[in-house]
Amino acid sequence: LEARAELQRRGLMTTPAPSAQPAAQRVPFRQLRALQQSLVGHNPKLAILSMGMSSDLEAAIAEGSDLVRVGTDIFGARYN
Repeated sequence: LEARAELQRRGLMTTPAPSAQPAAQRVPFRQLRALQQSLVGHNPKLAILSMGMSSDLEAAIAEGSDLVRVGTDIFGARYN
């Protein structure tokens, strides 16, 4: 038997460069939202926006994020 896996794209995700300025944090989120809106007409399954992490979740939510990753706020900083 041949194993075949098919990926189902459900949306777009970004993790922009860190910034302490909320206005600067919003720019890449706004750009991804605009891209998603232009693509969803061709592929309605691209409806999810995964944007933002603990340090910029307010900006991501303001720009329309459906999913945010808040691991640092829950578990603390990672150690290398």
